[in-house]
Amino acid sequence: MRSMVLIPAPQKLQWKEGTFALPAAPGVVLPEAFAGLAALLPEPWHAGAEGCIRFARRENTCAEGYGVSVTPQGVCITAAAPQGAFYALATLGQLILQTDGKIPCCEIEDAPALAVRGFMLDISRGKVPTLQDLCALIDRLAMLKYNQLQLYVEGFSFAYPSFPQYWMDKTPITGEEIRYLDSYCRARYIELVPNQNSLGHMADWIAQPELHHLAVSEEGVSFLGRSMPPSTMDPLNPESLALVVRLMDDLLPNFTSNTFNVNLDEPFELGTGKSREAAERVGVAKLYTDYMNALYKEVTARGKRMMLWGDVLTKHPESIGDIPKDVTVLDWGYEANSPFEEHAAMLERSGVPFLLCPGTSTWLSLTGRTDNMLKNIRSAAEAALRHGARGVLLTEWGDMGHAEYEPLNEPALAYAAALCWNGAPVDEQVLACWLDRFVFLDEAGVMGKLVLDLGRCYQFEEFPVSNMVLGRILLMLGLVPKAALKELTEGIARRAARSEALDGLAQTIVNRKEFDAAGICAYLKTLRERLEQSRMRGPSAVLYYGEIENALRMSAFANDLHYACLHLEEMDAAQRETFLAPLCETGEALLRAHPALWLARNRLHGMHESVAVFEKALAQLRAAR
Repeated sequence: MRSMVLIPAPQKLQWKEGTFALPAAPGVVLPEAFAGLAALLPEPWHAGAEGCIRFARRENTCAEGYGVSVTPQGVCITAAAPQGAFYALATLGQLILQTDGKIPCCEIEDAPALAVRGFMLDISRGKVPTLQDLCALIDRLAMLKYNQLQLYVEGFSFAYPSFPQYWMDKTPITGEEIRYLDSYCRARYIELVPNQNSLGHMADWIAQPELHHLAVSEEGVSFLGRSMPPSTMDPLNPESLALVVRLMDDLLPNFTSNTFNVNLDEPFELGTGKSREAAERVGVAKLYTDYMNALYKEVTARGKRMMLWGDVLTKHPESIGDIPKDVTVLDWGYEANSPFEEHAAMLERSGVPFLLCPGTSTWLSLTGRTDNMLKNIRSAAEAALRHGARGVLLTEWGDMGHAEYEPLNEPALAYAAALCWNGAPVDEQVLACWLDRFVFLDEAGVMGKLVLDLGRCYQFEEFPVSNMVLGRILLMLGLVPKAALKELTEGIARRAARSEALDGLAQTIVNRKEFDAAGICAYLKTLRERLEQSRMRGPSAVLYYGEIENALRMSAFANDLHYACLHLEEMDAAQRETFLAPLCETGEALLRAHPALWLARNRLHGMHESVAVFEKALAQLRAAR
């Protein structure tokens, strides 16, 4: 059975002699307690009084645990609760799809290593997926035995009934759609947890003239030398909490979950502006926890348990004692060397429930950051297991136009699922094979490894950058002079060197190399050749091909833009034309493809911001010819 791949791998699996030949339309015997599974059986399976696939209840095991016994006569599944029976079906389904209906005899005993196995998708900064695409995501999460999903909300990505004037010209997700998704998730034993930012990341709200007075500071923040608008509300103004409560009362009735993620992360301007005097008197942490406790009362009054991001608390560990003991802290970190071990040990000592939250490493990357992703997720999962975390919440963000395509997230989804369920990392070759068989349906066995290798393009840059890649930064800034680029990279290096959490990254920057434009060009050429060799099937095959093809174009465009910033000033007119003409053609091709690929999965709003990133750079390159 060496060719069999299962993600997540069962805790105990023993292969036996022989196979069971699955009939074309197998009957399934379900006890009354598992009757709800009948609606989830694949066609043409059917529930009945007789059948070759039998379910039975058993005692003395966790609700998500199960056993599978395959003999030449049939399949017997045992579980204490419907959740476990559903996960047994997920494992059986993976076995069936790899064996043409001749299931190898085996004995499986399985249960999860971590109680919470979650995924959080940003639907606010860029893409708001269609209902169809969200349901497809939920099906993939269910196959991987995830049991929690959060849709990150800030601004106007949810159609708040109290504020139609702010979202009527946009394409938000509606309460009716949330209720449908909630039901769809529950049928697959996934908890859809409401999520809404409530202090920082409120830029869209406080940009409205009638709400602008809620900004704690007019100064905003600076990012890569660019001024960003104010994003943090004044916690001392009662109207700030009143606004959040009103948003909460619009959002929460659409969910059956008894948990609510209020976020409260990155209140960048807290302690400045209107809060400066109070912060000097009692400290920034006290301002934060006072506001958090006031919000906690509102959340608990509505029958919900509160979740919040832990970045402020871990910076001010003395403040952890000021939060209620039933608040779940979400400790996030997105680098290979994020201090999950240190933070998890601290949270374990404090006695508060917590999740560790790595990332897919895809945002602000164009093609992903594979090696960072693998190390980041493994670090979080292993620290969670060592220090009694409730689980792991994998996150995917959409900063600055959300240009990255969804297939780039698939390796992270599978890798995190493997670690959180089984407790052991999966080999990259196995991961690639699983992606070929269950995501890309690639008979050539190309796509799984190709997507992983696509996420290694950033290794040709001068040095790794926290949370993004240099090429993506240049796309945001456009064609900048060589001196300005040097100043930018030196500034990034200095900031990294000051960060204790990024010691390894800082050392890499100190020892940075020359930008290898030729190397990445050759690398992208081999990836294109491999893409052409793929033989994907299924309804998403054409879309997958188009997304990866355009991701390669984006990487090539960013690579050549980077080269232009470094060398365009040295070229004469003929050299400039020879270099810039094909580069502009690449930009035009990716701009032709990007809108259609966006709309294949997502709603219209946000697309123009994503397109504008490339349009700006392309316009500058045309002007330079």
